[in-house]
Amino acid sequence: MSKRTIHQYKEEQLSQAMAAMRNGMKIREASRVFSVPRGTLQDRLHLRVPDLPRKMGPDSVLTKTEETVLTYWCIALAKCGFPLKCDDLLNTVHNIISEDNRPNPFVNNRPGKKWYQSFLRRNPELSERTPENISNGRAAVTEEGIPKWFAELVKHLEDINASNILTDPDRIFNGDETSFHICPKTGKVIAPRGYKNVYKIVKGKEKEAVTVLVFIYICYICPRLLGKFCLLV
Repeated sequence: MSKRTIHQYKEEQLSQAMAAMRNGMKIREASRVFSVPRGTLQDRLHLRVPDLPRKMGPDSVLTKTEETVLTYWCIALAKCGFPLKCDDLLNTVHNIISEDNRPNPFVNNRPGKKWYQSFLRRNPELSERTPENISNGRAAVTEEGIPKWFAELVKHLEDINASNILTDPDRIFNGDETSFHICPKTGKVIAPRGYKNVYKIVKGKEKEAVTVLVFIYICYICPRLLGKFCLLV
């Protein structure tokens, strides 16, 4: 048996070819210009097949509306700090189709990884990302709260007559750290495509780590090296 020929053109090309033929272009020329088979154009022009977007494969288990709702749900949870994993989404779909006994090709009404990958392709707003864990405390930090914190710091230094710290080069440091986190990564989650930072709020201390902290001192004097406290017996 010969292999089935798969469409090699996009729906946009077909629409452009049909519009050109309605404006007087010949079928042969439209086929050549827009790279759409001549037989396909003839069938559409003479209404032998409906002039509707083509669809390959069986019908989807979920409707387009249901998939759109799921997509918005995934995006909303990711923005709130609770991104879904693959299994979370598959379990949700399982519940949807089990509640109304919807016909489906899945084992025990639960889709697999193949359906999951197809879902991501059908909904390009979503992508798989590896999130950064943050605690509830860090998640509560807002853009408005940071200037407020610095303003309170300045006021505190003024209250204790130590505001000169802010203008004394001997007391100006800049540091950066590289950490080896003890809190394990959570694996890939579903998030909005193009979303710069994806976080997952965790119960543990997400900052517990072995850390290398490098300081730059404005007066070029090497600062002290600090290590973890250890009681010597």
